[in-house]
Amino acid sequence: MTTSLRVLSVGSRDFCSPALLLVGPTGRKILVNCGEGCQRAILEYKQSLRSIGHVALCSLNAHYLGGLPGFILTSSDTNTAAINAALEHKAIAAANREKQQRQGKNSKNNNNTRASSTLKTEGNKMHQPLEIIGPIGTKKFVHALRHFMHRGMTKLPINIREGAYLSTDTLNSTVDASKMKKQDTVATGDFGSDLIPFMYEDENDDPISNNDNIGGASESISNSRSQSTQPLGKKARIDDMLSSPSTSTTMKHGNSFLFTTPRIPGKFDAKRAKELGIPRGPLYKELKDGKSVSFELPDGSMKLVHAKEVVAAGSAGISVAVIYCPTNDAFEQLRQSPPLQDLQQSKEDVLAEIRGDNNERVTMECMVHMTPDGIMKSEEYDVWMQSFGPHVQHISLGGSKCFDESPFRSATLDAITRNMIDEDIFPVPCSHDTDGYREEIINEGSDDETCGHLKVIPGRNMMEYVLVPRTKRGLNSSSVRQVISQQEREELKRELSESQALDASSKVHNELNGLCLPGDNDKRQLAELSFTGTGSAIPCKHRNVNGIYMRMNNGNAILLDPGEGTMGQLLRLWTGQKEDESSVQNRICNIRAIWVSHPHADHHLGLIRILCQRNDLCPDDPLILMAPPPIFYFLEEYVELEPRLRGSYVKVSSTDMVHGKINPQIEKLSEDLGLSSCFCVPVSHCQHSYGVVIDGTSFGKVAFSGDCRPSTRLALAAKGANLLIHEATFEDELQEDAVLKRHSTVGEALEVAKKMDADSVVLTHFSQRYPRISKIDESVCGSKSIVFAFDFMMLKPENLKLASKLTESLRMYYTYKFEGKDSDDDKDDASVKNELSSKEILSTPGLFAVKDVL
Repeated sequence: MTTSLRVLSVGSRDFCSPALLLVGPTGRKILVNCGEGCQRAILEYKQSLRSIGHVALCSLNAHYLGGLPGFILTSSDTNTAAINAALEHKAIAAANREKQQRQGKNSKNNNNTRASSTLKTEGNKMHQPLEIIGPIGTKKFVHALRHFMHRGMTKLPINIREGAYLSTDTLNSTVDASKMKKQDTVATGDFGSDLIPFMYEDENDDPISNNDNIGGASESISNSRSQSTQPLGKKARIDDMLSSPSTSTTMKHGNSFLFTTPRIPGKFDAKRAKELGIPRGPLYKELKDGKSVSFELPDGSMKLVHAKEVVAAGSAGISVAVIYCPTNDAFEQLRQSPPLQDLQQSKEDVLAEIRGDNNERVTMECMVHMTPDGIMKSEEYDVWMQSFGPHVQHISLGGSKCFDESPFRSATLDAITRNMIDEDIFPVPCSHDTDGYREEIINEGSDDETCGHLKVIPGRNMMEYVLVPRTKRGLNSSSVRQVISQQEREELKRELSESQALDASSKVHNELNGLCLPGDNDKRQLAELSFTGTGSAIPCKHRNVNGIYMRMNNGNAILLDPGEGTMGQLLRLWTGQKEDESSVQNRICNIRAIWVSHPHADHHLGLIRILCQRNDLCPDDPLILMAPPPIFYFLEEYVELEPRLRGSYVKVSSTDMVHGKINPQIEKLSEDLGLSSCFCVPVSHCQHSYGVVIDGTSFGKVAFSGDCRPSTRLALAAKGANLLIHEATFEDELQEDAVLKRHSTVGEALEVAKKMDADSVVLTHFSQRYPRISKIDESVCGSKSIVFAFDFMMLKPENLKLASKLTESLRMYYTYKFEGKDSDDDKDDASVKNELSSKEILSTPGLFAVKDVL
């Protein structure tokens, strides 16, 4: 099988860290870096999540591990589903065998019990651990996740190695890669891995990214922090850290990695084997495995053939270096690293390699650089790269020459399609002439940049470098996905026309022309409700997880449930509107408050990137963070690893702002956002779940349900709301699923709106299984404006009615697009149908006492 290196992301606005996949000879993969959006990219590129057994982290910066908690949860789910399916098949087979072989009721029952116990033990053994290797502090980070990821959520064992780590599993091994079995790879891995640690001064947000000056921290931003002195909670030691100015330089831990393949076997010469008269079949395999064989010739005599007669000499393994080098101090430490020094070549080594006399020495094949331009283009760095030999391929990720294309191609195609229905409500999240969706096709050769005496290839999403077989070594240009072309846009328009959605939307526009309220003035036009994610549970190709941005008439904003990827989605949306760097940075600083409804990961994993990035831009101005207690417990531990969080927020616990209490920060919320009240209401979902009611916004009184079953309490507390944003995870036909998982159906959400007497309703948080728009009960709707949310949708008070009327056009298109197609296409390959349906589970007496149901 091919052994290769694949670029998952070059480090774009919406996938902030460079990320790689190393694919071993058995198909097992190593994921290097796990930033926000990692799962979506894996799905987008049809890479099996189950095949990733190792995660290697270059940094504990939020950019590099923001997607790790979600990745752990999804890996656990997919592995558990696959294991349960395998055990079910084994149980059926075992029962059938016992039925045929055993006699007698008692004997049968006893053996069935033993079989069940054996299968349970086998199931536990099949849960192979996820290996995480990272900088010092990785264990602390994973341990901090317990505040919102309890043991019941994940059955996946996790092994963590941090600091200096040299793997001898395959390094300089004489084991033939072709003989490695899939069941062995979990324990040994397909690569030897050397972790090369260093320490560096925390100079800025992320000096690697080519987008530091687009909503990120620019290199000119001072590292000093003038922190808020306002107390943030009860834990004095942590709170002192959060509220006090830093008095010393912050040093961080980072890693580079060296991955080495097993020994590479020599090529089998089939032509020579035929000349020697060796019969095809098992003898060929024995010779490939290095064994001598004997066989009978036509004249009856026996002939002995040694492997070396038909198999070329093998060679030692080859290495791939992933160089994370954020600062000059880090570079000096990397230059002195023994594992890297061992791979540097003298002139004699180069000549020996040319002659083929160097087969027993591991050599460097490829170096992937996550290094800022200022360092990479220096003479010292160029000399260092040259020291590994002229044959080494150098690839740059995140530099200024990298193409800033979003890895989420499916979502972008969806957005372009909706933009044809209405340009204002459905803006395209990119600038056609400046980023990854321009029409020109990039020629790989023309993108090479000269770095001193070497050519360095700028990375592209899904660029593949083949390591083995050696006959195919090098860049696989066909693996790079091309940008969205004009032809593809024309095809989308054709589909809209055939579905009659374009005609329907044109009719709506003509009917409502002049009826939609215009902006009264410039301030009125600042009011905005944008959706960065509208899916539930896990990110998928078509919808990101939850995230809502609500801007007020004064330009300040509040975020609601910022799930993983929220900041990246906002940056892609804002730059798509051709806002310049200064405007984007103002947008970030003008986020004055964040609300988190409950501790489930898909509703808050975007927090740490938002807080860090905003704190870099405006360190003297913490925002107000309103959230359940577990969120603060996590942040108070993570701040020890990521000091940029210090002073980034003022704490307001959900328990301190429940209906009947006065929000402790209402004066600040009034001053910054114009709010007259902001309180929460407990709802039925998980522990610490709340809906929120916000009055005085640019949309009037707004209620947001979070995740929950229909709540009469919320409906009464927000009576007469101007706008209700309610989750609608399931279609009405899946009532049992909604009850079992404590979510709402579309119809139930509309019933809440009816009880609330809300003027308008926006439905969001849809199950990933249902990309279509379901039919709604007109009798429940009345005169309400009902809007189905989509990623990058931008609503204003004056276009809510238009957005509601366009629902039918969207329904026509998605019915046409997905009619007859399996709606589970976006699921990971390990997703398996539950053994029991939700209806069957609900019929079980004592439902809520049943283990593992909720």
